[in-house]
Amino acid sequence: MPKYIYDNKIKKNKQKITSYKNDYISKGEHQNQVAELEQRLKEKEEYLSKERLSKEDCEQKMTALEQKVSVLEDKNLDLKTSLKESTEFMRGEKEMLEGMLLLERKKVLLPSLILSETKNKSIDTNALKKLVMIKDKLKSIAEMNIDLKPDTYFEMGLVSYYNKQHEEAIEQWENAVSLNKNNLKAYICLGIVYSEENMTDNAVKVLKRAVEINPKYSTLHLVLARIYEQKDALDDAIYEYSKVLEITPETIDIHNNLGTLYEKKGLKEEARKAFAQYEKLKGEKK
Repeated sequence: MPKYIYDNKIKKNKQKITSYKNDYISKGEHQNQVAELEQRLKEKEEYLSKERLSKEDCEQKMTALEQKVSVLEDKNLDLKTSLKESTEFMRGEKEMLEGMLLLERKKVLLPSLILSETKNKSIDTNALKKLVMIKDKLKSIAEMNIDLKPDTYFEMGLVSYYNKQHEEAIEQWENAVSLNKNNLKAYICLGIVYSEENMTDNAVKVLKRAVEINPKYSTLHLVLARIYEQKDALDDAIYEYSKVLEITPETIDIHNNLGTLYEKKGLKEEARKAFAQYEKLKGEKK
């Protein structure tokens, strides 16, 4: 055998021996690796066991929760039925109280807020207490989100006003106009109470809003004129009093009011004519 072939075989065998030595695992190392693998397998089995237990526990909890939800749904259904029955009962109470409020208010004949000669008229205390009691019951019903009639809010506002609950009266009249924008009486009452509470800008604003709805309603112009007069806005007051005469020429006292305002402005001739017209119409009326 040629030497070079022999050398190559020797070289290859040496390489194999080196490879075997590198890959050789001692018996101790082999046991350690087997033990490590067994430990990992054990841990994996324990983990899977816990996972199964956790899943079963979760399923039990879900079942219990579903049972609770079912019970709550049954209770909720009972509550809805009770609420519906209670709401229907309260609606019946509301209609009865609305009728009572209107009836009792007509019996008492609450004074007009507009006519100064009747505004301060005394009201029977017991009758007013009864009206307040009805009004408060209706207020409680409204707080339960049961709608009242727009006119009911107007009547409640009158009761609150004469019971010296001005803030409550404002709230109720605001409700009245929000539900029925054509409730001009509620606008007038709002204008008066705002003025009495020194909220003149609010008074003018709400009355002008009403004038836009019905510019031919003379009482709106009359109340506006009085408010302007109180705040010494003489030109505005004269304009509004003149509108009253334009709509209702038979309103005699307005001539006297105009004469007074003309005098304040130093318009003597206009004042003289207004007073003369007042005296003339007053004489004709007699």
